[in-house]
Parts: sequence; structure tokens; C-alpha cells
Amino acid sequence: MISKIEESIAGIAPWTTTPSGHDYSQRPNWIDLGFDYNSIPYKSDTLIIVTSWWGHLHFMKNTLENYRKTGAFVLLAYDFPVKSWESDNDFVDKFPSKNILLLPHAFVMKHQTFDNDKRNGWLWLMQYAAGVFGVGNFNYIVTVNSDCIWENPEGLADLKKELSSYDLMSVSSQENNIHTCAVIYREKAFTDIFSNYMREFMNTPILGSHSPEKLLTDAVRKNGIREKIAEIQPMEPDNSSVDHYSRYNQDSTWKRLVGYRNLGAEFNTCLIERTEPIPVEYIDVEKMRKVCPGFSESLYKFYETGDRRYLYQAWDHNEDSWYDRVYMPIDYYGKEPIYEIEDNRFEKTKLFY
Repeated sequence: MISKIEESIAGIAPWTTTPSGHDYSQRPNWIDLGFDYNSIPYKSDTLIIVTSWWGHLHFMKNTLENYRKTGAFVLLAYDFPVKSWESDNDFVDKFPSKNILLLPHAFVMKHQTFDNDKRNGWLWLMQYAAGVFGVGNFNYIVTVNSDCIWENPEGLADLKKELSSYDLMSVSSQENNIHTCAVIYREKAFTDIFSNYMREFMNTPILGSHSPEKLLTDAVRKNGIREKIAEIQPMEPDNSSVDHYSRYNQDSTWKRLVGYRNLGAEFNTCLIERTEPIPVEYIDVEKMRKVCPGFSESLYKFYETGDRRYLYQAWDHNEDSWYDRVYMPIDYYGKEPIYEIEDNRFEKTKLFY
């Protein structure tokens, strides 16, 4: 965990007195902070690289805060958020605000890429981050998407202990798919994978190709890198296969150790499968309005009021097929606000009826 002063530096907690750059009788002052924090990359043996894009802005205040609380050095790797043909307002809306930018120790933004952002974007973010990470004294590198949260940030030490003498461990892994939502690496394995093996594939673009999971899996299998398979994999509700996106906040080794949750996947699953929404404390509703303009206004209303009638309405508005979407007035779901989970037809989860 981190000190009260570092919480204030990161904007997590308010300053009791503003640090002074000229009155050195005041504590803390800039000299104190300079000695304690100017060399902060050398103060931890762990680097957390948080890969992100503007579509995660409504989660990032909460996810980044918990990564900062681990005591590791946090690097936010952000996808270039705008194109030249878009309006000026797009940059303001799609760039992290001050309360987000204060949370990581450092920030890197890659160049513009085109076509298949989820693949090309993530791979290039990792190239930029791999170039920056040489600053410091890191024995462990964790990569994680910015819509994923650790509810138990103090569990980082347990995560490193779980890795043991192996080279890397992912939240979920199969023979032909080491998933990239969250992975912990030893330093040499990280360098071998991203600075050596993957860099060769980034030189010649192949549109629609170069899956991060495929490249990571190939790098591990072909180079003798020792992978530890997490003992408890997040599974589908019927236990039929691994759920690489942890869509239901289900049990896993990473969940037990650091409280891992994939908020982005849970958010989308709520609307498609009528599952419970992620807690309001994990979401910035105002940013959600800008980041997710295509979602039902009813979902925003639910988060603002807690009235479950708006959740039922949002479920009907966001069915995955237009044929199944229903648009009814709010009184259809009840004449009075509903704040408790009910045993009625609106509460049924699609997976199980």
C-alpha cells in the first residue's frame, strides 16, 4: 500500500497543506517530495502497465486508483484518441481528465494506428511501454487492461508469490490461447516477448491479423518460456469452457489473490444477458454518457437513481437482436420506484430461463 502523502500526490486524498516551493519550514515541501519521489521508478520491483483507450474512461478513475494503491510503479499506456477529421471536442471528451492522469506515475501515448484498433492498438501500446520500462529496477511486470480492477490491491505480493519461479501467469490460459486481459511476467520473459519476439511482427503490417493472444502464445511456446497455469480458471456458468473475459465476476486464482474483475465485460454482459450491473461506485456516470452514447438512457437513470425499473427498461432496450428489443414506458415496470431485487419476470437472467 502507499503513504498518505503519495495518496495526495496521486489526487486520491486531499492535501492538508499545499507543499511549498519556497517556505521550507513548511512540511511537506518540495525538497521533501523531491528526495522521496523524484526517483520513484527505483522504489518498487514491480511495474504495472495499464493499457487503455478512451472507451474505458468511465472505469479508469477507480481501476487506476487501485493499481496505484499496490505500491508498484504504474504506467498508463493510452491509445491515440482522435483522428484529424473529427471535431475538436472529441479530443477533450476522449482524453483522460486531471483526476485520471494523476493516478499513474507515468503516461505514454502511442502514434495513430488504423484498422483493427483492438489488435494493432494493444500491440503498439506494448511496444511503447516496453521501451519506457527500462527506467527503473523492475523484476516483475504486470500488464492489465484499464477496464479491469483489483478489489484487493494489497494482494500484489501474493500474486508474485503465486508466480513462484515461473516466467509468466495469465488470468486465463488454454493450450492455444494465453489471454492478455491481465498477465504477470518476470523481467526477462517480458523483454524476450515484447522487445524481441513481437517487435519483428510489428515491422510489416498485416491488416486484420496479429492477434495479441496468438502472438503471446507463440512467443511462449516457441521460446521455451515457462508459463504457470493459474490453478483456478474463470469458467462459464455451465463449466463448459474457460471464460477469458470473466464476464460474471466468477471465481479465479487472480480473483482470490488481488480481487480481479473485468468491469468492461461485466458491464456489457449485464445488458445482453440481464445480469446484475457493476456497482455504481466503480463507474463514472457522466463519462459513461459520453463514452457510451449508444446505450439506453435508462441505464444512466438506473445508476443515478437506483430505481430498478430503469434497469429492466435498459435490459429491454439493449437486447442483442433488434427483433427482441422492447420499448415500454417506465410505468410498465411498476407504478412506484423499485430498489430491491425482486422475484419477477424482469429479474430473470437469459442464460437460465
